[in-house]
Amino acid sequence: MNTSSPFAPDFRKWMLGFLCLPMSLAAQQETCDSLNIVSVRYAPFVGADLQVNVANPTSELFGYPRFSLLNSTGDTLALESLEFFGLGVDIQAHNMLAVPGSPAATTPFTGTLVLQYSTANGDLTCAFPVAAADLCPPPPCSDMMVLFYAQGSNIPVTTNADWSVTDDLGTTAASGEFSLDANGIQSVAEPVCLPPGAYVLHVSQTVAAGTSFAIGVTQDNFITYGPTGTLLPGQSAELSFNFYPACEGIAQGIAEEGVRAPRCTQDGCVIHITNATARPLGPMGVFDIMGRSVLVVGGSSTEVSMDLSGTAPGIYLLRSLAPANTWPTQRFVLP
Repeated sequence: MNTSSPFAPDFRKWMLGFLCLPMSLAAQQETCDSLNIVSVRYAPFVGADLQVNVANPTSELFGYPRFSLLNSTGDTLALESLEFFGLGVDIQAHNMLAVPGSPAATTPFTGTLVLQYSTANGDLTCAFPVAAADLCPPPPCSDMMVLFYAQGSNIPVTTNADWSVTDDLGTTAASGEFSLDANGIQSVAEPVCLPPGAYVLHVSQTVAAGTSFAIGVTQDNFITYGPTGTLLPGQSAELSFNFYPACEGIAQGIAEEGVRAPRCTQDGCVIHITNATARPLGPMGVFDIMGRSVLVVGGSSTEVSMDLSGTAPGIYLLRSLAPANTWPTQRFVLP
């Protein structure tokens, strides 16, 4: 049985983002702030991955968008593989693959959602703070739908098929009947309310009709799809799937600089850091997105400038190396 989803392209890519903005990107952030970040959550059918639901009411294409999620210390938890040509008006579900070896995102979650996208002038990046978000609150059940539709033939078919969903103990959690009409409906989705868990969708057609049928599971008004499979005429089929709870939305917009964070400004490849307090900055390090050290300096004063000329363009992290880690990670982009 084929359990892959036919509803999303299969080309892939990844990247992440920034918080300490050069002036050219600060203006671009205003465009990103117009996006509608509907939710950030664990993917409903893939437990380790995270998902962003987003809609774009602007005229900006946001070509080849790639989302990533960073925690409050700048660790990259999940990266999106390239799935969309651009962000559209309708809500899109963007899955971010969990980074192997990275810590799991826990609830309540605080960090940064980052969007990188392509333009004729190169890649641009924007950041959205996530503040104490409930990624997966435990509701008694979450709405989803089971799917059934004719495939492999242009000839309409009239048929019925019995379906049921059983849990990992074999107990029936929901059941019903799919009905197709040759004069009208050739696909049907039946709502089901399930608690999180492991399930099997059972579908059987007692009278052979049609060439073959697709079965599957979906959520969010057909925005998010889980596994799919095939039912042959007059036969039975089973489709196993895991289901995870729905998750809450996040606040948007660039967050105000934290009271403990130093002021970070950028002039080309030179980063200027000024402590918000009267205390010395302490030792600091610049790291690339893979966590490799690029530059380490000792901040024995309240101000320091770091010249990164000759460093490859891209996104970098500025971290305190003091034992007490007195200020949070900053992110910036080198042109």
